[in-house]
Amino acid sequence: MKYSFMSFSSVQSNLFELISLAKKYGYDAIELRVGRKDSSGHGHGHAHGVSLDMSENEINDIKVLLDEEKMPVSCIATSCMLLEEANIKRHIVDAKKAIDLAYKLNSPVIRVFGGWYEEGKTREEAIVLFAKILSELADYAKEKSVIICVETHDVWCDPTHVANVMKKVNSPYVGVTWDILHPLRHDIELEDTYKKLRKWVKHVHIHDAVFKLHEEDFAFVPIGTGLIDHKKLLSLLIKGGYDGYLSGEWIGFEPADVHLPREIETMKKYEKQF
Repeated sequence: MKYSFMSFSSVQSNLFELISLAKKYGYDAIELRVGRKDSSGHGHGHAHGVSLDMSENEINDIKVLLDEEKMPVSCIATSCMLLEEANIKRHIVDAKKAIDLAYKLNSPVIRVFGGWYEEGKTREEAIVLFAKILSELADYAKEKSVIICVETHDVWCDPTHVANVMKKVNSPYVGVTWDILHPLRHDIELEDTYKKLRKWVKHVHIHDAVFKLHEEDFAFVPIGTGLIDHKKLLSLLIKGGYDGYLSGEWIGFEPADVHLPREIETMKKYEKQF
């Protein structure tokens, strides 16, 4: 398996420092959470310096550093919520910027969310609209050979709903980021989610957590001590021929020097059992 971690693990680190953490602890790539520049000049408050509104010169500088350090970017993780009624146009623009950025930095995928759809819409109407938006973005992504990955998140945790969207889009440039936590919080087992989404899963977010079913609150804990069966996850992915990244997403968790080495060590220990 190939491992990466999202920049949430160390939001205060610049890009070189993130790369150094990845190399130090044996990660194969880094995942960058990005947005438009904020008042501090950072994208989404992360100090790595990569944002959706960088100049060409800034992008080239980033690319040079990544190439020199031989560090891939596993995913450009956006906060685009493509069904958020008040900001759909803005999110579509940002998704295209993310596709451009992924292309220039040689990242295979971007991550987007569905988000909460307009009150009064039925689920089927939301699926149709979501598929329409993704289909239009897919045409743009095809030009850059980048895959748009919808995360199993918010009101799109049920793999049946996500699979229905994927079937309507029917494009190799639209897939799924499987966040293993969120369907489980809604009492949908790993096997059920993977069975329904296997053909579209192009990126996977890993973490362990404790939670109560159907409640919003959860807490990250070390892999192997929470409610998520990572051995089962690996079994499913290995048998399914998954060849993307397993990317750790730890938001507001322990210091990077504590959790990054421990989590990858645990996952590689589990891998040896297969």
